[in-house]
Amino acid sequence: MLVGAVAACSSSSAPTDVAAGDKHIACALNGASAFKQVCAVERVKQDGVLYLTVRHPDGGFRRFEVLRDGHGLAVADGAEQAEI
Repeated sequence: MLVGAVAACSSSSAPTDVAAGDKHIACALNGASAFKQVCAVERVKQDGVLYLTVRHPDGGFRRFEVLRDGHGLAVADGAEQAEI
């Protein structure tokens, strides 16, 4: 399964406060002490494995594999270990 992303152009160069997307989750970015509902989450199944991509308001993202044994998430694509 091939998944592509389309970026929209904007006349404003200011970053948005909330990541673009239909479903949002609470996240604490860059060492923030409070969680805010500003990250978008996408679910993609690839080769029978479910992945979650968490997109940050600044355009950054983290990709996680949903573990089949019920033990949560594992970082994917060489990302640094996340605090969950």
